[in-house]
Amino acid sequence: MLQSNDDLKSYLVGHSKNQTGMNVKIFIKLETDSIHDARYQVSGCPHLIGLTSLLIKKIIGNDTTILQEFDYLSLAEAVDLPKNKKDRLFLLEDAVKDCIKHIEKG
Repeated sequence: MLQSNDDLKSYLVGHSKNQTGMNVKIFIKLETDSIHDARYQVSGCPHLIGLTSLLIKKIIGNDTTILQEFDYLSLAEAVDLPKNKKDRLFLLEDAVKDCIKHIEKG
């Protein structure tokens, strides 16, 4: 979770939002090609918050390729995501894809 005193200047940011007002920001700090730290800001339903929190825990310490290969359905299973809330996975995935764009730009 993002703390108010975090210095985010050294983090890459990925953002996604939908028409209902839910949004996700993913902050990733890299060292070489490894994810040294990751934070998030979420506004939306508790399922979206849970999915994002799990994702962050799973990516820290891994190579950046995990972002492209990540199995989002495993998150849905971990939180027993209702079928009518699967759109939260797409929202989260879009925020991560936005992060990947920033990583690729350098």
